[in-house]
Amino acid sequence: GDQVIFTLEVSNNGPSAATGVAVTENLPTGYTYVSDNGAGAYVTATGIWTIGDLANGADTSLEITCTVNATGDYTNTATLTGTEDDPDPSNDEDDALTTPNPISDLVIVKSVDEATPNVGDQVIFTLEVSNNGPSAATGVAVTENLPTGYTYVSDNGSGAYATATGIWTIGNLADGADTSLE
Repeated sequence: GDQVIFTLEVSNNGPSAATGVAVTENLPTGYTYVSDNGAGAYVTATGIWTIGDLANGADTSLEITCTVNATGDYTNTATLTGTEDDPDPSNDEDDALTTPNPISDLVIVKSVDEATPNVGDQVIFTLEVSNNGPSAATGVAVTENLPTGYTYVSDNGSGAYATATGIWTIGNLADGADTSLE
């Protein structure tokens, strides 16, 4: 969900002027294009930044702002081309990699089926956990220690709720998923 800025720096180390200079910068699936400072020289549909002519010893740069997606390929590669022969093609491609930190907006809602029960009646507490993403959540657990005014009877968690510790172990919860325990 954060934005990152990729900076492309192109230099002509000569010895001649370069013509037809262009950079192919197809953003990988881990990023969504937001903007650039190329005044139209970068075309997102083709991924091509058209530089044109670059004098001997000159340099230029382009900044591309992107949003980091929850999943995808995060290695961003740029490839430089020009009309003239390049005496050192080993520096005509470079890449930048981000390692996104997954974030998950976990939400819990607790409700009870009877707000004014009689002493001795059974009540059902419902715990609902949702993952509002944007990433999948791992190691999800809820601590639900019943206060002294209640005596545990049962739950529908198939063993995922441990009464001794009060921990309901959920485990993994995908982006947009939810689960509940009564």
